[in-house]
Amino acid sequence: MTASLPAARTVDINVDGSMLFPPPTTGLSRPGKAFLVYSEALMNIRLALYQALKAIDVPEPKIDAVIQAMETALQSPPTVKNPDLEHFRTELSRAASDLTLNIGTMMFPVVAAVFVMLAMID
Repeated sequence: MTASLPAARTVDINVDGSMLFPPPTTGLSRPGKAFLVYSEALMNIRLALYQALKAIDVPEPKIDAVIQAMETALQSPPTVKNPDLEHFRTELSRAASDLTLNIGTMMFPVVAAVFVMLAMID
C-alpha cells in the first residue's frame, strides 16, 4: 500500500521592482538611510508574504495572524538560555580581553623603541 502526496505548489514571493538590500556600490549615504533600507525591506517581505499566502488560498484573517506573528518574531530578539551558548559567550569575552592585553603588551616595546630611535636621531 502506497500513499501518494498531492503535487507541490510553488509560489514566487518576489515583489516586482523591489530591492530588499541596496547594491554594494551605493552604500549608505546619510545617517538615517540604514533604518529606511531596513523598513523598506520589512515592508517588501510583508507584501511578498501576503501575496504568497493569498496565492495558496489562505483566508484573510489567517494571513493577518501570520504576518503579525512574523513581525513580533522579527522585532524581539530571541531569548535563548543555552548553557553552551552562555559558556561560549564568556569564553569569547575572556579571549577578547586577553587579546587586548596581549596587543597592548606588544605595542609598548614598539612605541618605546620608536621614541628611543627618535631621540638618537636628534
